Amino acid sequence: MARPSVHLGSVIGFDDPAGLGEVRDDDGVTHRFHCTALTDGTRSVAVGTRVAHEVVVARDGCTEAVAVTPLAPAPPVVTPPEARPPGAP
Repeated sequence: MARPSVHLGSVIGFDDPAGLGEVRDDDGVTHRFHCTALTDGTRSVAVGTRVAHEVVVARDGCTEAVAVTPLAPAPPVVTPPEARPPGAP
């Protein structure tokens, strides 16, 4: 059997209590994944994190991301000055 190809994408959602997330490939296809698919030993990943992953067919016949490897942390969320409360940095 051929080894799955590696895809690049970004995490678009992650539910910490359930340990379930979604990654969108750079080509626009979305795949779900379980926290046990993270290769860095953690069980959580921030939305927006760039990842490399493989895509396989799951037991239910849908595709899922496996071997999800974080490449870079999620970009910081910056609040524009006009949206900050008075006196906030």
